[in-house]
Amino acid sequence: MLSYIASNSTEKLIVEVCQKLQITILNHVEEVDFLKYIKETKVNFKLIKYIIIDLVALKGTEENQINAICYFKELYPNIRIIILANGYDEQNIILTSLYEQGIYNIVNTNEL
Repeated sequence: MLSYIASNSTEKLIVEVCQKLQITILNHVEEVDFLKYIKETKVNFKLIKYIIIDLVALKGTEENQINAICYFKELYPNIRIIILANGYDEQNIILTSLYEQGIYNIVNTNEL
């Protein structure tokens, strides 16, 4: 199972790939403050294997985004976090910080 946070343009791509690979989507969210979402949601994240996070869809400062993703990783160490960083510079503070925290599944491209 998979859950994702994505902008409208990325959502279509994620759904298509999941259908082709027969991956069940448990939950999806568009634009959100991720830390607030983690704390207030009723979604049982223990049911999922993957979470895809499109950085464009996260609200808040860069520091808040980094802290929220790292907090999620601490709460759910067995869930593979996949970061979509469409158009982000490879030396971006968010990407480098996440990499330093052990999050290596980062897709950084200029095209979908």
